[in-house]
Amino acid sequence: MSDIETKSYRYLRLTIVSLLIGLGVAVLHQTRRQDFLILGSISAYYYTPVQGIFVGVLMAAGVCMIALKGTTEMEDILLNFAGMAAAVVAIVPTTRGEDFETAVRACRQHAGPLLTEQASYDDLDCPTVEALAAATRANVENNMTGLLVIGFLVLLVGVVFAWLDLTWGVLVSRTYLWGLGISIVLWGIAWVGLWVFTDAFIFYTHHAAAILLFICIFVVTVANALRRDVRESSLRLVFAGRSAALRHLRRALLTWPLGSYAWVAWAMVAAVVVAGGMFVRGVITLFWLEVVLASLFLVFWLVQTVDLLRDEIAGQRQKGRIAQPRPASEVVLAGGATDSGAATDGGGWTDSGGWTAVGGGGDGGGADDGAHYCFARD
Repeated sequence: MSDIETKSYRYLRLTIVSLLIGLGVAVLHQTRRQDFLILGSISAYYYTPVQGIFVGVLMAAGVCMIALKGTTEMEDILLNFAGMAAAVVAIVPTTRGEDFETAVRACRQHAGPLLTEQASYDDLDCPTVEALAAATRANVENNMTGLLVIGFLVLLVGVVFAWLDLTWGVLVSRTYLWGLGISIVLWGIAWVGLWVFTDAFIFYTHHAAAILLFICIFVVTVANALRRDVRESSLRLVFAGRSAALRHLRRALLTWPLGSYAWVAWAMVAAVVVAGGMFVRGVITLFWLEVVLASLFLVFWLVQTVDLLRDEIAGQRQKGRIAQPRPASEVVLAGGATDSGAATDGGGWTDSGGWTAVGGGGDGGGADDGAHYCFARD
């Protein structure tokens, strides 16, 4: 991978981190303006002035995840799924709450010539309630149609490329074909759900996409833990056999000391079990569970950025592109003298580390008589 590609992917990961921080700041600012009244979930801030940055952050983060090239083919596919899920979470908002949904059902049930009278009787502002519900439906239908058209074009390009590779005799991995096939199925489900079961689609899709996003990022975290442990280029080794899979997972996630990715993966599990259990029991709202998971997503992208940067530096040093630091006692002086060197016959100087100063006009002595040297290593 070239330096341009490496830096581009690094900037994409850091962009995701910056976007999440920006969303957090916007939510915090809106909460302060509400006298620190925290809404039931981060998604509920869609219906506040946070809406613009909420949608923008999720859409941009989704594009970044799709554009990112995973360290393995499996990770690349999972990041594509996560990116698609993030876009759907942004476009299909969460419901306005149980009270609002109850009001919508009541207004629809009593719709008719006496709607105004009935609404007044039940203390329901049905025209406003139904206008809000209609606006949400129109937004979802319009934006999801645009997103599905984009998805269709991307899938069409993927199918054409796969067909061309097969026609030209280029090997196409089964992992890629599986990923492409699942993407087509998900696209079809979304299209049918949007136009055939619109109400159910609007009600359930936001949460389904959010769960898919979390699962993809969690599996990507585990995949990176396995990659660091077994040093393989593909996640397929995990499925080599049940015993082999368990051995690899145990080494990557249970062997002490735990790696950075293993810590993040276990933190995600703990967040789901502990915070999820507290949410189910009504101790905390969904807001706090989402805050914890979003923070762990941010930590994952930081950990991967640092991890890959470390590998990049190690690879450059191995190729000799970055000189190793040298002890002061072995540094070759401009005049040809070192603390631990020996004179060469050609008027140069060689230190104990193998570095040679080659030049003319010098006598090999320790004094600098104006001679100039160029340095090379044996």
